[in-house]
Amino acid sequence: AAIAYTQTQQPSKLDVVKLADNMYVIHNDFVPGNTTVLVTNEGVLLVDGGSAAQSAALLQTVRQLTGTDRIHTLFNTHWHWDQTGSNATLGPKGTQIIAHEKTRQRLSIDQYRPEIDDYVKALPVATSPCAELAAATSWSIAVRCSA
Repeated sequence: AAIAYTQTQQPSKLDVVKLADNMYVIHNDFVPGNTTVLVTNEGVLLVDGGSAAQSAALLQTVRQLTGTDRIHTLFNTHWHWDQTGSNATLGPKGTQIIAHEKTRQRLSIDQYRPEIDDYVKALPVATSPCAELAAATSWSIAVRCSA
């Protein structure tokens, strides 16, 4: 039987894998999903923010690992709820949220998801990606801010 993952799932246990002195992966077994944490001189960069149900625990884990609340950048690798759940917390705090232009478009509209028979509401403007990946090659990306 297939399991339908919805936006209201309960948080699950987070596991941390240290990749380098300044880089970690936080793994969530439930979805499953990963958040990459990179510690920089400017603060923390995250790749994916987990689900909204997991966000508080995820951000607490980031604080414990890095010793800071300063998350300067969050990349949304795609529009699914299990990747964009920390947008609502981090966007209003001034974190730059970056995503591919297609991801940004998908997050800006209400959507029906037939595979889970559920509607996904558009993200409020303050929690949507404020910049989008404008071009990509094998080892370089250009980031374009759009207001």
